[in-house]
Formats: sequence, C-alpha cells, structure tokens
Amino acid sequence: MFGGELENYLGSKKFLRYFLFCGIGAGLCTILFTPSLYQRIPVIGASGAIYGILLAFGWLFPNRLIYVYFLFPIPAKYFVILFGLIEFFSSMEGPGGGVSHLTHLGGLIFGLFYMAYPVTRQKIRREYYKRKWSQRGPDDKNYYH
Repeated sequence: MFGGELENYLGSKKFLRYFLFCGIGAGLCTILFTPSLYQRIPVIGASGAIYGILLAFGWLFPNRLIYVYFLFPIPAKYFVILFGLIEFFSSMEGPGGGVSHLTHLGGLIFGLFYMAYPVTRQKIRREYYKRKWSQRGPDDKNYYH
C-alpha cells in the first residue's frame, strides 16, 4: 500500500537501500533488546522494514489521508504515531503471540534515523558556517570578498 508510492518518490535504488537499512536495523534491535530467556525464538519476516516504510510514508506525505477499514480517514502522520504507540505498549507485555513488537519498533526507529539524518546534518552544517562567518572581522583578508 505504501511501498509503491514510496519507491516512485525515492527511486528504486534509494528505496531498496532504505528498506534494507530498516530491516537490518530492526533485526539488530531484536537481537540487542530481546531478553536472553527468549533469545532462541527465531524471528522471520520483513515486518521491521515494513514499519520503516510506514514511517517514511508518514514523513514524506504527512497529510495524505489513510482510510482505516475503508471508513475512517486519518492523516498519515497520525496513523504512524498510532501504530508506533500500539507497538510500544504491546512490546511492554513481553514476547508472545508470535509477534516481535521490538522488531517493529526497531524498524520505526531506524527509519526515523534515516529520514531525519539529512535534516539534522543540514542544521549542523548551517550552524557551523554561521559561527565561522560571525567570527570573521575586518582584519581578515577575505572579509570584503
């Protein structure tokens, strides 16, 4: 539902890179944060990467309406937040029921990192140059150039 439009927007290579990044990140979260008692339970699937795609859709198209059960329209940004909260509270109950909620959360978190990285990098770069330029004075040989 979201992947096709996201692939058209990002392009196939960038979409694949994002999908794999979220999937591998979700797997790492599962390995790192699953209690050792449940460590031997295998986790199979791409649900972490799918949750990453859900996050990217909400990030890039925040006001696009998604119809829940074909009846209730909800903007994509709130849809993503709702699903994130559901997974967060479900993960507190511990593993069980055949669903790895930590994997879903990992996909969301790694998707958030991936989507926020360019914005954060640009802000840091802008602050760096703002400080650098404000430190220049009339004695600087490039001040008037």
